[in-house]
Amino acid sequence: MSDSAADGRVALTIEGATAHITFDRPAARNAMTWAMYEGLKQACASIASNDAVRVVVLRGAGGEAFVAGTDISQF
Repeated sequence: MSDSAADGRVALTIEGATAHITFDRPAARNAMTWAMYEGLKQACASIASNDAVRVVVLRGAGGEAFVAGTDISQF
């Protein structure tokens, strides 16, 4: 997962049987960067290896947008 605020990040928290994945790049309406896609892949792998998780909640940080799509500056 990325440490750069400009690249955004994907945060994973697990509470009991519920995993929360948060897309955290609100300045760009959570538009996905390549680093965020990699973070999502890592989060999904962590969830897949945890037999206790039964529910996954996806959310976007900032309250303005869930995910705007892929950041076109990545191309």
